[in-house]
Amino acid sequence: KVVADSPRPTAIKQEGEAMVVSFGGVGGGLTAQGELEGFELRDASGSWVPAQAAIAGETVLVSSDKLKQPTGVRYAWAGFPPVTLYNKGGLPATPFCFPEVDLANRTAAAVKKSPCWPGNRPDKSDRVIVL
Repeated sequence: KVVADSPRPTAIKQEGEAMVVSFGGVGGGLTAQGELEGFELRDASGSWVPAQAAIAGETVLVSSDKLKQPTGVRYAWAGFPPVTLYNKGGLPATPFCFPEVDLANRTAAAVKKSPCWPGNRPDKSDRVIVL
């Protein structure tokens, strides 16, 4: 059986001091190639901090000792980022950026003001948000 989709986030929620990212396109499950890297959490002031991540079924739990109340999460959101999250079909996870937990519930105009929207990022890259 050939897997056609990369893992992509389908839902995000805050659970205590961690963010839980659910994925579709898992192709039989999620796996890491080496140690999971490239995850970051956002604090209330808008700063991003490196985070630890662990696979739990079709979700990834993201947390940081430096941050107790994360407001957002992103993965592989940099120029030439480490790519370590894959599905069991061998396809890498899609980079994503959710600066706020409830971003998926906002209007298109509000989403376009997000710090992750193309043109609003400091490096002006052209990546898009994957919901």
